[in-house]
Amino acid sequence: FGVIDFMNTNYVINNLVSKDIKTIDDVTFIQKRYVKDGYIIKDIEFNKDEKSYNYQERVKAFTLEDFETMFEQSGIYLLDIFGDYKLGKYDKNNSERLVMIFK
Repeated sequence: FGVIDFMNTNYVINNLVSKDIKTIDDVTFIQKRYVKDGYIIKDIEFNKDEKSYNYQERVKAFTLEDFETMFEQSGIYLLDIFGDYKLGKYDKNNSERLVMIFK
């Protein structure tokens, strides 16, 4: 048996904050988020010591259906799914997590 925990892609995309600005220890971070080519992308920009920095995080936006297909192709059996760490019911649009129990 095994457990896999992922973000729930549908929830993340539906609640995506497109831009925010945070200041931590006198450094201002500008973060921009968007979906492109099946990825959730976050661009991070900031200046420190007169230098500009730019980083990008990319996370593949796998859905439950994607996992079901991959598991089936690999001979892995999905036994149950949950929407949070307390093993609450999974809701495609409202659950923050996708917790899968497999064998």
